[in-house]
Amino acid sequence: MHRLGSIATHDMPPLDTSRSRYSDWFVLLWSMVLCGALSLLGGCGEGFRPAATVPPVTASQQPSATATASQQQAFNVADMLRQRAQDEEALEAFKDFLRQHPSSPLTDQVLLALGDLSVQFGQPMQAEGYYRSLVQNFPASPHVAKAHLALGVLAYQLQDYDRGLVSLRQALPGLTAPEQQGKAQYYLGAIARQQQRYIDAIDALKIAIELSSDPDLQQQAQSDITAIIQDDSTLPDLQQMSERYPTDFPGGLILFRLAELYREDKAVIEEMATLQRFTTAFADHPDIPLAEARLQVLQSALSTNPTKIGVLLPLSGEGQLAGQRTLWGIELALSGLRARDPSLELTLVPRDSQGDSAVASEALRSLVSDEHVIAVIGPLFSQVATDIGPLVDALSIPTISPYARDSEFPLLSAYAFRNSLTDATQAQFLAEYAIQVLNLTRFAILYPDESYGTALKDVFIEHIIRLQGEVVAVASYPQDTTDFRQPIKQIGGVDDQTLNDLIVGADTATLQLSPDAERASEQAAKPYDAIFLPGYYDRVGLIAPELAFYNVTNVQLLGSDGWNAEEITAIGERFVEKALFVDGFFADSPAPAVSAFVQQFQQRYGERPALLAAQGYDTLLLLAQVLRTGLTTRDELRDSLLQVRNFPGLSGLTSFTPQGDTEKVPYLLTIRKGRIIQVN
Repeated sequence: MHRLGSIATHDMPPLDTSRSRYSDWFVLLWSMVLCGALSLLGGCGEGFRPAATVPPVTASQQPSATATASQQQAFNVADMLRQRAQDEEALEAFKDFLRQHPSSPLTDQVLLALGDLSVQFGQPMQAEGYYRSLVQNFPASPHVAKAHLALGVLAYQLQDYDRGLVSLRQALPGLTAPEQQGKAQYYLGAIARQQQRYIDAIDALKIAIELSSDPDLQQQAQSDITAIIQDDSTLPDLQQMSERYPTDFPGGLILFRLAELYREDKAVIEEMATLQRFTTAFADHPDIPLAEARLQVLQSALSTNPTKIGVLLPLSGEGQLAGQRTLWGIELALSGLRARDPSLELTLVPRDSQGDSAVASEALRSLVSDEHVIAVIGPLFSQVATDIGPLVDALSIPTISPYARDSEFPLLSAYAFRNSLTDATQAQFLAEYAIQVLNLTRFAILYPDESYGTALKDVFIEHIIRLQGEVVAVASYPQDTTDFRQPIKQIGGVDDQTLNDLIVGADTATLQLSPDAERASEQAAKPYDAIFLPGYYDRVGLIAPELAFYNVTNVQLLGSDGWNAEEITAIGERFVEKALFVDGFFADSPAPAVSAFVQQFQQRYGERPALLAAQGYDTLLLLAQVLRTGLTTRDELRDSLLQVRNFPGLSGLTSFTPQGDTEKVPYLLTIRKGRIIQVN
């Protein structure tokens, strides 16, 4: 019988093996006698469980503090037979003891011995009954923990895993010997494996190996751990396990198996990254030579072509127009470079993301593993950029989004970059310009209650406070409203009739205005220098006239890139004159580079370019400038991009931060005589 299945631990050598044992008929007679004796306690027969038939010891049956001489002698005889491996005779002797002394101080030890011997004789039901009798009738016995351990093992063998789990957990606190603790942990691990709780199983099996000095148990635990990793676990299981055991056993085995599964799935990039983790964390592992050889094959297959740039944009589905116009800007930039240098070896490899993260992920893998591109321009939208950020990091591919302004894409990987005017950049620029150039100090804010307006409002306040300015009023409005009376009143606006009523209601005896009239008078007398309106042109064009109606006049209006549309002058009329706002691109800029770009774009594609086309154009030119330095690897490209300072792009002077985001000097715009013009 397998050693792990036995509860008995006696290793005494047997007596002279020539000594005749009881004959079969005598054993049967003993069994009949015992059955007759136990019938007094509740019965006998197939499936007999003493726990179900032996009642708890009552007060009148409580054994004395010490066993009598006859009890001790009977016990010693049975125990000696067992030590001499005369197991059949020992079994009958212990049964006879139980019949004659059911409430002896030694009965708990007898029940434990009977359970162990029943296990050896392949009688699990009888064994379980003896162990349960011990647990139930002698709860204070020092042998209870061993009985729980034995019950746990039996339950495991009977595939009653839930009951086995309970028994083993009950056993552990009372087990003092490391061997017994190791055995309990082994079966906890074995049960966890059957229940497909693989990390729990490995944890318990590892403890079993550490605690036990039994080589058979250690070998079996090692074998079980290997089987869990090699045979039982799925790809997601192994991914989770690799995080659990990053540098210790069995982490090496897990990573090597994970790499094998990636290879079967032809996930070249993931296989390569896993093998690199394996060779770094487990340098002494015997499979290191195999891993290094495989890495060499993969690295050769994934060689980088420094003349190929991938483009990952939504060219169909939702966002198709935005993606197509961005691609036009990229293509126009490459066309101009080739016109100036016909020998230029630079090609684009476009892929359609369809605006879908899963599609974008597969396309990115293909660009790296099949096309060997040195960099990727894209993705365009924030959600896709956020979703593929971890993959960008795993692939170690420099990826520059020409937009993704509402995401934390650059923070998701050392290889993730963004070339776009962000909310934070424009709010900071406006705050600094208002205070440092215009010498304004007091501000109100009226913003749309949605993510765009809230983000701009928060950053603007942060920088106003940093520059020692003061925000004296803040109000919001629903983004779909056309009625702005209440938010304008919240920042101090009052109509003429209300203002007159408040003044007429003043205390004529003292010639003092009421507090409300005082505040209204102050508002009419310019309580702040400027109002920041981080909204879109269609709503801002409606708000500006209403501000004047409610006596909010003679203040500088400040706006964000949502203002930059010709329609704002038709909606806001004279009330938006001299307002200041920013954008990342201005097609009517007098700058020669911008004029040339607009003319070429319009001739080639039949429409005026907007922000996305300009930022796509800039991104390609920026990459080409860096690649001309002669670098050939993706890591060299990443490091060089981080050194870019004041690149003269159509979308403003551009520098990359250490996090891969851009610092830009945006276009400062204003409205003069109904036209949007550039200030800076």
